[in-house]
Amino acid sequence: MKPLVSIIIPCYCAAGHLKRTVGEILYVFSTQDRYEVQIILVDDCSPDGGETAALIRRLSRDRRITGILLPENLGQSGAKLQGVPIARGQYAVFMDDDGQHNPRDIFKMLPLLSGPVHLVYAQFRAQRESLPRVLMSRLTNLLLTFTTGKPLRLTITSFFAIDAEALKALKSYRSEHPFVGEYLWHTFGRGCVGTVLVTHRKRRDGKSTYTLKKMIRAFVDLNAS
Repeated sequence: MKPLVSIIIPCYCAAGHLKRTVGEILYVFSTQDRYEVQIILVDDCSPDGGETAALIRRLSRDRRITGILLPENLGQSGAKLQGVPIARGQYAVFMDDDGQHNPRDIFKMLPLLSGPVHLVYAQFRAQRESLPRVLMSRLTNLLLTFTTGKPLRLTITSFFAIDAEALKALKSYRSEHPFVGEYLWHTFGRGCVGTVLVTHRKRRDGKSTYTLKKMIRAFVDLNAS
């Protein structure tokens, strides 16, 4: 029986691109014979008149896809954790809804999850984001080096994979300011983290939904965890 990969995608005002993102994931998995896939779509209370929620309901007619519709906004990190309890995979992958993460790169991450490595972060050759978001990301990662002991060379990204042991640990994780990476390296030790270099793609449509307010919230959440 092929290992199951649970892909958890927090969704926010994603009606314009989510169908293509999910379709690409399903297509990529159909071209290989090593893994099965489970996709978990978590609508983080999108303020778009129910468009994202309605699309997730339609996509969830596929037995490989499960939708979760949150009644309140939890932020990206909080929304990710809502998908953890129903993830059934031997591996779990977290990625964005906008197509900037290439699902083919999942197959570069999974082989690294062995031995002491329980968490693999994608590291981007170049970050295809607005200058404010890039600067905020760099500032956050620099501060995390001092507040959590994160290795300076490691960049925390929203595209990462974990193994079954880490997924089991996350199912008991509770925090008002969740930070998956810090929790796992405190659980398994600093040596549990691996990295893989990948390409960060352009957004499929529109602009990022990350406002200055959201960037500050993410900054506070990571550093308060």
